[in-house]
Amino acid sequence: MRLKGIFLLITLGLFLSCSASKFGWVAEDQDNHRSGRIKMKEDFDPLTLQDDDIVIESQQYEKAENAEERTHQPVVMEDKKPAEKPIEVQGYRVQIMIGKDEEKIQEEKKKVIFKFHYPVYVEFETPYYKIRIGDFTDQDEAVRVREEAKRKGYPDAFIARCMVKSSGSQQ
Repeated sequence: MRLKGIFLLITLGLFLSCSASKFGWVAEDQDNHRSGRIKMKEDFDPLTLQDDDIVIESQQYEKAENAEERTHQPVVMEDKKPAEKPIEVQGYRVQIMIGKDEEKIQEEKKKVIFKFHYPVYVEFETPYYKIRIGDFTDQDEAVRVREEAKRKGYPDAFIARCMVKSSGSQQ
């Protein structure tokens, strides 16, 4: 009986200590944080710090073979025109492969990139994936690339009329 009483007191003590927050016993930091009263050191002034002003100049310097020949004269950079954004115009691409298996098409695309020096595109039109190359505004150029594709192992290559990227000059 005495053991049950001790066990009951210990259990009651644990219960009360775990539920202390229910009675309003909250740590001071938690209480300040909840009420929005966070104590800050208001007498701190960053302008009183004794630090040197750091100035970083962005200049490019000429490279020299050894340290003695280095000059500290900045290199004058030429003004370059911003790159023209390509526009989409009606043109031609050479379609060299079509299939339903995306993984197979992606593997073939990797091979095509190494075989041709033209942009390679994978286009999806339900349910087919198509590998097309080039951005041609000139049909004669597209015909030459189609013949090149046939010589490189794509006998079913043909010219597809579609929107292509153009920088304003013919390719």
